[in-house]
Amino acid sequence: MDAQPFLHQHYLLFDHYNNQETNCNKCNHQINGGWAYNCETCNFWLHLNCAEEQLPPQISHPLHHQHPLDLHHDAANFVCKACFTLSGGHRYVCNDCNFIIDTLCASQIHYRDRTKGLLTSTESRTSSSLTIP
Repeated sequence: MDAQPFLHQHYLLFDHYNNQETNCNKCNHQINGGWAYNCETCNFWLHLNCAEEQLPPQISHPLHHQHPLDLHHDAANFVCKACFTLSGGHRYVCNDCNFIIDTLCASQIHYRDRTKGLLTSTESRTSSSLTIP
């Protein structure tokens, strides 16, 4: 079974894979076996669930309510401004001020407060919530 989802420009092969020494290009977690999509042209990988999720092209997020965040994909790694971890794959970016957040943090209303080392709700900082414009 082949698919050409909007997340990638080449055709993807859908197959059952054993543990791979690669990460999903959307969520950045390891392909631990099971059903996944793979691009043999450029070694692009997607978990089945990640391929089936439809990411909105633009969101509004409480950690950066000043501007909308646009969905981007780049091969380069980046540091997520919400959890401060090195990430890769799809991300939401503010084109005005270079705020970058990974898709996992963008889908949550919690983030890791680097000053306290605690998981904190963004609702305590702002009354806005994650919305799709």
